[in-house]
Amino acid sequence: MKKRIICIGTSSPGGIRSVIENYENDGIYSEYEYEYISSHDNGSRSANAIRFIGFIIEYAYKLARYRPIVHAHASMRGSFFRKSICFWIAKLVGAKFVYHLHGSEFKVFYNSLNPLLQKYVKATFNRCDRFIVLSDSWKEYIESICHANVEVVENYVDDKKVVPKSIEVDSEDRPINLLFLGNIGDRKGIFDLIDSLHKFKSVGGRFLLNVGGDGNIEKLKSVIEKRGLEDDVKYLGWINSDDKYRLLSNSDALILPSYNEGLPMVILEAMSAQTLVISCPVGGIPDAITSGFNGILVKPGDIEALTDALIFVRDSPEDVKKYTRNARTTYEERFALDKANRKINEIYSKL
Repeated sequence: MKKRIICIGTSSPGGIRSVIENYENDGIYSEYEYEYISSHDNGSRSANAIRFIGFIIEYAYKLARYRPIVHAHASMRGSFFRKSICFWIAKLVGAKFVYHLHGSEFKVFYNSLNPLLQKYVKATFNRCDRFIVLSDSWKEYIESICHANVEVVENYVDDKKVVPKSIEVDSEDRPINLLFLGNIGDRKGIFDLIDSLHKFKSVGGRFLLNVGGDGNIEKLKSVIEKRGLEDDVKYLGWINSDDKYRLLSNSDALILPSYNEGLPMVILEAMSAQTLVISCPVGGIPDAITSGFNGILVKPGDIEALTDALIFVRDSPEDVKKYTRNARTTYEERFALDKANRKINEIYSKL
């Protein structure tokens, strides 16, 4: 008899939903009775509250009927509290529970809680049957605050959508093509990037930055105008999967100068597409990117270092090629589908 898996998570576009869709589309659940139930979407708070009530009724019924393995994809704040309710309901009916933490700002969230709520977090995590994190650094952190049964399952991307490079990295006399994909806000460092591009342009740098994502669009447009970069920065809106790989193919570098992260899917996608990654040593990123080997990492908020990285992209095409070849090798060795498939199956087999 096949094991039954109920996966719970958000329907909102973004990294968590991308992970769930990858698992569904790439056959990870082919050997199981599988069902996905959404506990949240990108609607209003009141709409999500009503949605959650309906979700809980459906969820509790299916737990009582099937006693499945629950695989909960969670981040921080409201996501944690929703999944913690799901956890305690699962424990009441004797279902196994796998908590999969994606929360880039979970440390900030945890440190903001009062001691009583921190104890609640620990009690929840300690009683989960398995606790999945995205990197060794996140494993160390979770084990420093509780006694959860932690397993590392890195995010992965399937490279079947990778588009062959359509630019010559070392072609001269053209602007460098840059790409930012992520939430438009302070955490992802987009406004630091605009400041850095302003500085890069002031020393003769030529570029085109494509920006994809949602968030604080009005502030983005205001900062672009303030820096006089209207002809150099193009906002594209939300980017679907096919367009994402086309943009990666057309870009010299993906830039994600974040202050907090889990392990962004877009970084793994850039590595698989042999597009240079410029990012920051936060969250699980240093477990994937080694600066000076398969990408470039700069301190969050360091405009000078970010500008130097842009100059490097312009002036060192052979080194860029070497870094992207190394990134592709890293992807194949650690972040391909078969690695995640094996780890997830091992976890389920123990429950």
